Amino acid sequence: MKAHLYNLVKKLIRKNQIRINEEELRMQLQSHPSYPSLHAITGVLEHFNIPNAALRLPRTLDILQHLPPCFLAQTKGEVDEELALVNKKGKSLVLTHDYKHQTLLTEEAFLESWTGILIAIEQDEAITQTTPNSRIGSIGWGALLITLATYFTIIMDSWFPRIHFVLSLLGMVISYFIVKHELGISDKLTQQICNSSDKMSCDAVLDSKGAKLFGRVKLSDLSLVSFLSITLTWLLLVWGGITNYSSLIVCAIASLPVVAYSLYYQLRVVKQWCPLCLGVVCVLLLQFGSLFIGGSFRLSPIVLSVNSFGVLILSTLLVSLVWTRIQPLIFAQKELSQFKFDHLKFKRNYPVFKGIYQASKPLAFNQDIPGEIILGNHHAQTHLILVTSPYCIHCKEAHKDIESILSGGKDKVKVSIRFMAGTDDKDSDFYHLVVQLFDLYHTQGQAACLLALHELYAEHADPAAWLARRKTLQTTAYDTAIQAQKNWCLENSSHFTPALYLSDRPYPKEYLRQDILYFLDDIAEETRQEQPIANKDRLAS
Repeated sequence: MKAHLYNLVKKLIRKNQIRINEEELRMQLQSHPSYPSLHAITGVLEHFNIPNAALRLPRTLDILQHLPPCFLAQTKGEVDEELALVNKKGKSLVLTHDYKHQTLLTEEAFLESWTGILIAIEQDEAITQTTPNSRIGSIGWGALLITLATYFTIIMDSWFPRIHFVLSLLGMVISYFIVKHELGISDKLTQQICNSSDKMSCDAVLDSKGAKLFGRVKLSDLSLVSFLSITLTWLLLVWGGITNYSSLIVCAIASLPVVAYSLYYQLRVVKQWCPLCLGVVCVLLLQFGSLFIGGSFRLSPIVLSVNSFGVLILSTLLVSLVWTRIQPLIFAQKELSQFKFDHLKFKRNYPVFKGIYQASKPLAFNQDIPGEIILGNHHAQTHLILVTSPYCIHCKEAHKDIESILSGGKDKVKVSIRFMAGTDDKDSDFYHLVVQLFDLYHTQGQAACLLALHELYAEHADPAAWLARRKTLQTTAYDTAIQAQKNWCLENSSHFTPALYLSDRPYPKEYLRQDILYFLDDIAEETRQEQPIANKDRLAS
């Protein structure tokens, strides 16, 4: 289940016409503490603000007909339950289990294998759709290669340079995918190619001892550098007006031992075939065969050219130098990605968060304040308290985080907004500003109050100008709550803003404010489990 869960979730999202950063999806999913459970899937969908539903339903035809066209379903496997992507096709259903395994079932057969558990995405036009930059980059590189191949084909007057150059581009692309696969960044297409049958395994070949020259230089790196060097050599020869291609002819002939070694090693030693490696072999054989097209090569002595070999040597040195500089950066980036993944997985571990949270000192005074501003769901189990001030520069970022928490947490969180204004100085702008916010909250509701807070905490907001645009309110209706908030801050020594609290303790400084979104479900579940115990204790007393 672990190996294919990411691809199933990715397909589900794509089928619903939603575009997200797929690398972010992979990281968020695989770093989830409960991965590879259904809870991990729903948690990740909520992270991307994708409305979803995880349900257990009766297994009837009527229910099935009312389900969306595409959803994830838990089905009975040979050993254990497994997850499958279900696509409805008329009266039949196509179940996708992994890269190669698809099953076409009738509705009756599906109901027999279905456990009744599913995850579906709820259609919402408000979902923000973004196109990953990686896809745009791939299209750009593809267009560049096609342009180069077309340009070279047009300007050359014989078949050998045309075919050899285009094959060099193809070999460069295949070598790129080999290196990418070795780094563990392979995509769905590469996985399908590398594992197309029991005799096919790129990993078995690429991880073997024979995949390194003298035990140090990877043949995959050598392949990429070679094709890049040959491509650059062709371009420099043409642009330099050199018509002697003897260096490239020698390269084509010298590749034959490499081809023989690769085929022998895969057939006799590893006894597995690497489709990508075979692709490189085919390119090398075709490049050798291109020598005989159009009479470009005869069994006569080759006229060697110092200029031709000089360009080849210069290209090889240049490409090798660049690759030796780039390769460590690629490995460093991979290690950084792995570190971020491990860090995120550790950070999302609720017992760790809970341990750090409970190690802090509880608040000395923690009573609810009637009439104060509470944003979000008043009945939510997770209660955040933000002590803030519109005159505080650092509070602007805190307010942005609170907006993100309210948006991402939906009905699972409530946030009390507390000020240290008090009622001691009723002539101060701070007091009148807080009165305005309280009045908006109580007379126009949360949305109006949240909009006002957004204006006050904007990047270039001017609280004095905001207050001047409003009519001064002559009311003492909110004084009790305003003074109670100041007393709460004094009792708990909360003298600086912004200050964030979770229930009865300070929010852990080791975590970002928005990290609370990872734990909303855990807090709610823990609270639900503690409530019956608390009720029993009250009855016993």
